[in-house]
Amino acid sequence: MNSAKWRLLFAYAFVLGIVILLFGGALVIGLNYSFNKTLENSMQAIVADIKNEELIHLKKGTIDTKEEFLLSPIFIKVYEAVL
Repeated sequence: MNSAKWRLLFAYAFVLGIVILLFGGALVIGLNYSFNKTLENSMQAIVADIKNEELIHLKKGTIDTKEEFLLSPIFIKVYEAVL
């Protein structure tokens, strides 16, 4: 069991395992960052659309008690109190 070829085999297996773990970790971190950035951009676009829609209603002088926005693939309902 102490021969050179067994030591070499375990050394190569260890190095390969470390490389696979590092690659997998980098892949998970990269995909997580990409997903979070995409989600953040989508949410910012939704908020901007809602704010623009509210400004349009304020300029027209009409404010509905219930406004519905269908933004694919997210459905949002916004409720406002009428003063």
